[in-house]
Amino acid sequence: MPLQASLLPGIPLPIIFVFVLSVSGNTIYAGGRFTSIGGLTRNGLAALDAVTGLATEWNPAGNGTIYALAVSGNTVYAGGRYTTIGGQARNNIAALDAATGLATPGILMQMRVFMIWPCQTG
Repeated sequence: MPLQASLLPGIPLPIIFVFVLSVSGNTIYAGGRFTSIGGLTRNGLAALDAVTGLATEWNPAGNGTIYALAVSGNTVYAGGRYTTIGGQARNNIAALDAATGLATPGILMQMRVFMIWPCQTG
């Protein structure tokens, strides 16, 4: 059931749902179900400045909900329920460039993703 403003006095709408956070340096990546966060329009995935809380210019512009995040090096892995993200068709999981937000090649799956655990080899 959608919440109405009269039920939540003092809380500005739209209400956002953040399901997962991942930190890398001074950047906090937030995933969930929202259309704006940190003062900018973002769809389900955003990078926030850890000091100011404001959204950065990083914007992979997905079309669904993010449930899982992991950052490894220069790559942000995002899992959830969506069909496009980072300017490419991706079904529910994507590797995104941490600098540009663009999808990188290589991950193509047809399942919902609720958890990501990056492993280091070598």
